Amino acid sequence: WDLADALEATQQKFKYIIYDACLMANVETLYDLRNCSEYAIASVSEIMGVGFPYKTVIPHLLGDNGASFNLDGVCEAYNHYYKVHGNRSGSVSLVDNSQLEALAAATKAALNETPQMEVEEKTLQYYDGLSPHLYYDFGQYINAVCPEGEVKEAFNAQLAKSVPSKYTLNYFYTGLSPHEGNHQINTEAYSGLATSLPSKKYRTEYAETAWYKATH
Repeated sequence: WDLADALEATQQKFKYIIYDACLMANVETLYDLRNCSEYAIASVSEIMGVGFPYKTVIPHLLGDNGASFNLDGVCEAYNHYYKVHGNRSGSVSLVDNSQLEALAAATKAALNETPQMEVEEKTLQYYDGLSPHLYYDFGQYINAVCPEGEVKEAFNAQLAKSVPSKYTLNYFYTGLSPHEGNHQINTEAYSGLATSLPSKKYRTEYAETAWYKATH
C-alpha cells in the first residue's frame, strides 16, 4: 500500500513497471499497484540474484532509439536467460493493469457461482517453500472452485486479457524454509498470476486487502 501511495503521489502514470523483486506477480499486490502504470512485469516466484538480465532486457526497452519498447520481448528474454542458466525460475508475466478491475469483477462472479466447489490446497500449484504455502496459482484455483459454464468461460477470457503474455520453465527455486530448493511447476496450470486466497495463513490481514474487498 505504501509503495502504491508513493508512486501515485508522483502524479505520473508510468507506461510500465518491471518489478525486479520476488513474488510480485500475485494478484493482490498488482491490484494495489494497478493505477501506478499501464503495464507490469513480475514473477510469481522468487527472482534469482542476477535479477532481470539487463544486457538482454534493456534493448527491448529502447527500440527505435528509445522511442518504443517491446514488453513481451522483455519477458521472453528473462525466461530464456534462466532456461539457459539452470532451467529454473524463469516464470514471468506481462500484466495489463487496465484489465485488473474487470478481472476482479470476473473473479467475484466466479467465487459467487453456486455451487462453489471445494478444493484441497495440496492439489494446487504453489510458488514458495513455506509451510503451509502462501502463494498458489491464481487461475488454477479459480478454475478449481468455479463450476463449468459461462461464468468460468468469462473468467478465463478476462484472465487472458489481463495477462496478455506469460512464460515459465518446469522448475522454480525457493530459499524459503522449510522447503528450500527446486520445485516442479505444472506448466499447463501456470496462469501467470499467484494468489494467497486458498491459504489459511494471515486470514484477517487478507480480508483487509483491496483485492479481497473487490472480489467478495
